[in-house]
Amino acid sequence: MSQGVSHFFFYFYTTSQIVMDILQYYETKVYYHTFTYRRMTQISRGIVTLLPWRSFPTGEDENPNKDVYRLAHSLANNDCLWRSQGARFVAFVDLDEYILTMNGVPLIAFIEKKAEQCPQCGSFAVIHRKMYYSSPRPRSEFHWDDIKFEWLINISYGLPEKDGPHKQIVQSKTVSIISTHSTRKSYPGYIDVNVGLFCTEIND
Repeated sequence: MSQGVSHFFFYFYTTSQIVMDILQYYETKVYYHTFTYRRMTQISRGIVTLLPWRSFPTGEDENPNKDVYRLAHSLANNDCLWRSQGARFVAFVDLDEYILTMNGVPLIAFIEKKAEQCPQCGSFAVIHRKMYYSSPRPRSEFHWDDIKFEWLINISYGLPEKDGPHKQIVQSKTVSIISTHSTRKSYPGYIDVNVGLFCTEIND
């Protein structure tokens, strides 16, 4: 939210009950967030939409999941793009990934400025870097109220992986088809560009 995100779409296959309880809490929570650089307060109700992403049903002698390749990631991404029509920007990331600016500027402010400087830029490819940490993540049973983030202290980053996998931030009105790690098709007059951001993925 601090980076300017106003809504999250979660596509899930299976999840534990404790995680589902938290996600469902944010489905209905009223959230107030002040954007300092915009000098405005945004009120959001239901900042999360949960979307079951299950396999096809099977019969006694038939299992269509073995016969049909559904392009699962790409299909979910394009469903998200469709649901986000009307939003200024849409970012496609996994739960273990973070898109960060190099200078601490909020992500939304950075992308808005890039879009203003380049009107034909319809989508922005973010370079991938791995993030490493020295202390272990909590793995035993725990209560959510007791979670601390000391394990994120003293993190380090790998080298930029210019050949991918990239993550995309797109203007919803400019992109027709999104792939897992790239813009597949833009509407006429728009292009995809690399930007000076990096996407980090947590690695033990």
